[in-house]
Amino acid sequence: MTGKFGRRNGMHERVSVGSPHEGTHNSASAAENVVQAQNVHGDVHIHGPAGRSGSRVVPRQLPATVRYFINRAVEQDALTTLLKGAGSDHTVLVSTIDGLAGVGKSTLVVQWAHQEREQFADGELYVNLRGFDPAAEPMVPAEALAGFLTALGMAPEAVPVTEDARAAQFRTLLHGRRMLLVLDNARDAEQVLPLLPGSSGCLVVVTSRQRLDGLVAHHGAQRLSLTTFTRDEGRQLLASYLGAERLAHEPEAAAALLEHCAGLPLALTLVAVQAAAEPDVPLDDLAADLRDERARLDALDVGGRTGIRAVFSWSYRSLSPQAARMFRLLGLPNSPDISSGAAAALAGVDQPRVRRMLAELSRAHLLTRRAGDRYVFHDLLRAYARERAHTDDSEQERTTALQRLLDHHLYTTHAASQRLEPIRWLPDLEHTDEHLRRNFTTYEEALAWWDAEHTSVLATIRQAVALGMTRGPWLAHVATYPFKLRGLIDELKISCTAGLKGAKVSGDRPAQARLLVDLATANYFHREFDAAVHNQQAAAKLFA
Repeated sequence: MTGKFGRRNGMHERVSVGSPHEGTHNSASAAENVVQAQNVHGDVHIHGPAGRSGSRVVPRQLPATVRYFINRAVEQDALTTLLKGAGSDHTVLVSTIDGLAGVGKSTLVVQWAHQEREQFADGELYVNLRGFDPAAEPMVPAEALAGFLTALGMAPEAVPVTEDARAAQFRTLLHGRRMLLVLDNARDAEQVLPLLPGSSGCLVVVTSRQRLDGLVAHHGAQRLSLTTFTRDEGRQLLASYLGAERLAHEPEAAAALLEHCAGLPLALTLVAVQAAAEPDVPLDDLAADLRDERARLDALDVGGRTGIRAVFSWSYRSLSPQAARMFRLLGLPNSPDISSGAAAALAGVDQPRVRRMLAELSRAHLLTRRAGDRYVFHDLLRAYARERAHTDDSEQERTTALQRLLDHHLYTTHAASQRLEPIRWLPDLEHTDEHLRRNFTTYEEALAWWDAEHTSVLATIRQAVALGMTRGPWLAHVATYPFKLRGLIDELKISCTAGLKGAKVSGDRPAQARLLVDLATANYFHREFDAAVHNQQAAAKLFA
């Protein structure tokens, strides 16, 4: 590992992220933990000696709180509101908290639970279900139940053998009690179901990187989805470690740190802890380690279970092979987001298959779906996906995928341009794969597609030219009218300039001629009349 982050000693030891120890632990003794920026580690924690069956033990198993907690007021209020309904009817109250790895799900739950622990007179139970643990298999419900039963006072030798019997005994012991159950890091709803109480009075909070839709649909669970920090929240976290004065002294460097961490609490915490440990090192030096996307993961990788790569890998390894390949390929384009149609072309699959893969990635919080059938990566996840693609896929596979994306944008922009201005000359394009092209039946449909896709089309043009793909210049040409129609003249000029460069490199004289005319159009709109005349004359020579 290179860069200043990699050279500094002791970072791994300092960034312990507040993970409770495996086995028994005393939450009061861990008050000096630095931060809890991701899942709490450890299995079922048992306080006190096991009593005999039927003894009234009050377990207090919550892990320690963290030193610095940035207020998640909305989510905490939602949990408190749910708590007020505990025992009001005969239903078990369940809340699921899902979100991206490192977004602070476990931190939120533990912090809130400590604030409200007086509401649970009969205690609280905590278990890390190891749903996304790189070093161990997910915990089976029977194992979690055995830990809960002994924590509630049952002698180990009295614990029933089967999972069903343990679950029944667990429900019996919880009947009439007011307790909190924290089921941390769940793999799926099936892992959680046997652990639910059978009567009201208890509140169950489940964290997971997956959306647990089954619990919402069949058990009425309240779903909370954690997002990344806002810029102000990220600055607040940095200031907690570094002080507001240090941030104010280097405002540009502080802004760069916030930008490169993209609001991910885990990344911000790793940076903050490192900066706090090196008070004489300028923040700009730390920001420099993060500026290059290729080196960013190195700068945030402290090794072990708490580095960015390790945390992301737990979610990645849970994917099906098809979704894992889709994840890697989505890291290749330079566009800020992608449609399902473009993703289908990138992967070389049809729409039904790509939608299933995109849905799997969305459920795992490795991809975010936005309005208008658009999908977007967190910046650090994009870097991780691209790195995995360069590790796991051959250069030919990567190039072929990007070529399919280029062809999709070329053929579909061509179809949109034909619908938007049928009389305009466009080159004849031959293609054999219908999955690469979308047809439009109305003017409005073509225009709506262009409005949603034009930013990605421009990114594809520039990337294709940079990679020496010969059809990149032709995409720039067929995109000229839609850019002009929507008044995107700056984008038109960028597109034509990039396309012309590619056409010159490849020696494609027809493309050069067309793009010189297109560039002259952009010059005219910018009132660059001399440049417009020059480009028109250069085009005329090539047409001659």
